[in-house]
Parts: sequence; C-alpha cells; structure tokens
Amino acid sequence: KLVHEVRRRLSSVKIDFVPTVNTVEPYLTDEPWNPLPQVLVTERPDRVAGMLAEGHVAVVGSSPGVAVVPITIWDLMHSPEDYYVHFIPASLLRLVRWLALLNSVYSSAFYVALVNYHPEMIPTELLSAIAASREAVPFPAVIEVSAMEIALELIREASARIPTIFGPTIGVVGAVVLGQAAAMANIVSPILVVVVAISGLGSFAVPNYEFGLTL
Repeated sequence: KLVHEVRRRLSSVKIDFVPTVNTVEPYLTDEPWNPLPQVLVTERPDRVAGMLAEGHVAVVGSSPGVAVVPITIWDLMHSPEDYYVHFIPASLLRLVRWLALLNSVYSSAFYVALVNYHPEMIPTELLSAIAASREAVPFPAVIEVSAMEIALELIREASARIPTIFGPTIGVVGAVVLGQAAAMANIVSPILVVVVAISGLGSFAVPNYEFGLTL
C-alpha cells in the first residue's frame, strides 16, 4: 500500500526535467512548506538497504542520491555508522546527538530567558559573573544573541564556499578571532560567545545536513 501511494504521487508530478530526487521532494510530502526534512536523501547503499528492511520506500533517479520516504525525526538523528558499532556506544552517541539537538534549539533562547526574565534561577556566583561580563555591553541580550548567531552563520557559509583547503582554517580562525575581538570591544559578553558556540556545535552534531540547517 505504501509503495502504491509513492507511485501515485510520483505519477502526478508534472515537470519537464528531474535532475535529482530532491526535485520531486515537495510532490512526495504532505506539507511542502514545513521546513523540517520530510524526505531522507542519501548516497549510501547500506543506509538505503537498512531503511528498506525497516519498511521505508526508496525513490531512485538519475543522480547518485536516493530519496527515502516516509521518515521521522528519529530517522534523521540516526547515523549509518551506528549499525557498525556495539549497541551500547551507538546508543550513547545517539543520546549525545539528542542533547546536541536540544542545545542547538534552546541554548541561546534559554540564556536570553534567564538573563532578562528569570535571573533568580541563576546561582549567585554565576549571576555575578554574568553581570560583570555584561556591565560594559551597550546592547540587550536579544540583540547580542541575534548578532552572534548571524555571525556564526556567515562563518559557516563562508567556510563552505571557499576552496576546501582553506575552509576549516577560515572557520576556526574566523570564529576565534571574531568572538575574541567582539568580547574585547564590549560588543558582546564573553559568556554569550560560549553559549552561541554551544548552539552552533549542536547543529553541527546532527547527522542530517538539511535537518541541521533547519535547526
């Protein structure tokens, strides 16, 4: 029944050319405006074979990528390497990824909520340290977080577009220099640099690239 439904949706696609399976993704999903991935695109045959054995349907096109449907957030958080190691370390790695997902979504927002609205929840010593680090910063916490998140995305995009030999260097050096310079210039507080870095690392730890971008 599932295979029949996928074939029915594919037969209703009215486009002239399908360069990759990603092109038909909006036609296969129920909610094309949902930013979360609803189709898993992979080029690994072992991943496709494993998901076929679990009851999914694979759509193969002219490109090396294969679209697997339907998927859940649990599938997006699995890595193909999990099947090649013992189940205990694999389960621990999956737990780390779920913690990374929560960090990516909530760490910056949690910092703003604590600093602006619930400072009584912060231990006294930590509250004193945060207050001291933000004493010379002229911007509210929301502006700080937004500026640092945008800067992080700019560094990520720049490191992905420049030649491969320079990409990692630009990413690391740019992040360190930018964060330290911003903190020394009292544009942002040093503790915020740590919070935003944790948020960025959380999105990098998600196995699915499209899912990490959405987060």
